[in-house]
Amino acid sequence: MTLKHYFSISLLSLALFSLATADTYTIKKTPKQGEVHKYKQVGKFDVGGQEFEYEATASQKISKVEDSGNYVVEETQSDVKLNGQEAPEGSGPGATNTTFTAKGEVVEIKGDRVEANTYRFANLAIFILPEKDLNVGDSWTYDVKEDKKSGAVAAKATYKLIGEDKIGSNDCLKLSYSIKESGADAASSEGTIWIRKSDATLIKMSAKWTNAPVPGAPMSITGDITLTLIS
Repeated sequence: MTLKHYFSISLLSLALFSLATADTYTIKKTPKQGEVHKYKQVGKFDVGGQEFEYEATASQKISKVEDSGNYVVEETQSDVKLNGQEAPEGSGPGATNTTFTAKGEVVEIKGDRVEANTYRFANLAIFILPEKDLNVGDSWTYDVKEDKKSGAVAAKATYKLIGEDKIGSNDCLKLSYSIKESGADAASSEGTIWIRKSDATLIKMSAKWTNAPVPGAPMSITGDITLTLIS
């Protein structure tokens, strides 16, 4: 083999290796204690045959990061409006403190108005980290376990990496997801999420809820909602 042929083969091998690894991503969440994120929530829902529009600002503060990797998110809502009008004082789910595992599983939810639907609803919005690096098109699943004590319902979550995207100044990974409960009166959530590549922070979510058991609501709701990071 001539030196020219050797270099040609080496360059070809390097090119093929680069193509094979170019779309490999590691998704890892790095919560920092004291970090605060605020999201604008905009939704349009059907409740018992009546449509209404919903707006709110959700503030999420990471109040604690444990040595185990578990972390606690304190969430409050403000500027809540229904059909353009301010919602009555004290309506809605109220403030919550939710403990997540490093993987993203819901461990415990505390709050003045925590009920069975609180856990059901939280599990319809979970993002479970994959256990390995991903290529574009890869998918992974997670099984939510039933817990009669908390009110959690068994469900299947499926996620798929679509590719890279840019939202504002954020370099993101774009993913599709679907979370579906099993059994009677099953609820579901599906849509698209954008997470920051560097730390898996949620930047945007566009979702369709079906028969969603929203805490504090008199009945389940169906409709579309968008969450966008504003600060």
